[in-house]
Amino acid sequence: MSKYVAEFYVEKEIQAPSQVIWNIIAKPEGLTEYHPFMEKHTLTSSQWGHIGDQDLLNYYSGFVYERTIVAWIDGVGFDVYYNGP
Repeated sequence: MSKYVAEFYVEKEIQAPSQVIWNIIAKPEGLTEYHPFMEKHTLTSSQWGHIGDQDLLNYYSGFVYERTIVAWIDGVGFDVYYNGP
C-alpha cells in the first residue's frame, strides 16, 4: 500500500439540472465519457452505487487504480478510496 495519502475537493458550477449531472457522474463505467486521461473504466463489483462497490481505472499513462466506494448519498455525491501505485 502506498504511503502517500491525498485528499482533494473540486467544485465547479455547471448550468444544468442537478439530476442530469448526477446521472452522468454516477454512471457505472462512465469516466471514459468525460475524463481526458482515462483509457478504460471497468466495474469490478456486481453493482455500482453502494458502499463497498469497486471499479478499476486504467489511465493512458499506464497507471491503474482500484476505487472502493466508502460513502454514497444518492443524488448528491460519493466518496471513494483509491488503491494504486
